Amino acid sequence: MNAVQMMTGAWATAGPLPEGTVTFDQNNQLVRLDDGRVLLAGGTDAVFAATATAALFDPATDTWSTTGSMSSTRRIHTMTLLPDGKVLAAGGIAGPFRFPTPSVASADLFDPKSGTWSPTGSMTEPRLGHTATLLADGRVLVAGGGRVRGTDSGRTLATAELYDPATGLWTATETMTDARVDSQSVLLPDGRVLLVGGTVETGHGTFAHLAFCELFDPILEKWTTTGSMSVPRNNHQATLLPGGDVLVTGGTVAGVVPGTIYDPHSHSSVEMYSIEAETWTPVAPLPIGRARHQALVLRDGRLLVSGGADEASLQVGYASTVIYDPLSGKWSATGGLATGRYDHGAVLLEDGRVLAAGGLAAAQTVTPTTELFTA
Repeated sequence: MNAVQMMTGAWATAGPLPEGTVTFDQNNQLVRLDDGRVLLAGGTDAVFAATATAALFDPATDTWSTTGSMSSTRRIHTMTLLPDGKVLAAGGIAGPFRFPTPSVASADLFDPKSGTWSPTGSMTEPRLGHTATLLADGRVLVAGGGRVRGTDSGRTLATAELYDPATGLWTATETMTDARVDSQSVLLPDGRVLLVGGTVETGHGTFAHLAFCELFDPILEKWTTTGSMSVPRNNHQATLLPGGDVLVTGGTVAGVVPGTIYDPHSHSSVEMYSIEAETWTPVAPLPIGRARHQALVLRDGRLLVSGGADEASLQVGYASTVIYDPLSGKWSATGGLATGRYDHGAVLLEDGRVLAAGGLAAAQTVTPTTELFTA
């Protein structure tokens, strides 16, 4: 590690992504493996086509190398680290961009020891933009998402299903209270799963964003409603804080919220979900509004928010990086990214650094750069 990477509160350039693996739509595509390496697989290329390529980041050398490709191309899919160290890639969109976007039900498993992928059981139905959450018992909960409804529109799903790594099979579970795509899921300390916001397609490619939230009980396999956010959100982030509460940052809202002035820009508002009260409370807002950003907890318990963009324009990615301190309830600026980006991936490394990779630097400009943040 060089001297620049040791700087406190600063980003330093790491090795670029290998040729052919440069993608965006990476919200769920960076997974830290048990051996400390980071896997990136699939995503969206510069012409909005799905890719099957995969790469591995080695934190010992801060460089990337290619690894085996998935059995099919995928974008807007999910990636989940399983208890046995393998990675489950599920659903998404295959092939070139077209409307309406057809999703797939297939799933692949990545074996870090061999660097290869193999097919596993397919989901009970195709879906894209769904959530995938590893449960305490080792199963994976997949919820919501979207699939084709007809020649001119898609359909948002309320269905959910469970993957059993022991059998490689999926089984349907109780349907959610509300259909949703592009929501955020958080595994709570008590083993339940919180689903936050998202959007629902209303026809011809139009969407309504959601403030609704709900909880899944893996023991009863039941969904129940819980408190709604103060505003609907999509392209937001929901993060479990060390104290057990959930912080939701930024995002966008489609349409007019009663009692407010219409605002097409990304939101700066932030809300905290109390597990005990099952209610949301406004906290200090972000210094600037942002959506399509990344948010993750550092080893010292603070929340790092990187990149993002203004949904009203999406012409350039933000270089801005800010930190939230749960103890003081305040935001502070820290070193900015060398390359502003949105729809990128970010993951906490074993040594406490944060890796940010890929994404869009500007409209339809995919960046191969990767960076490392040292707090």
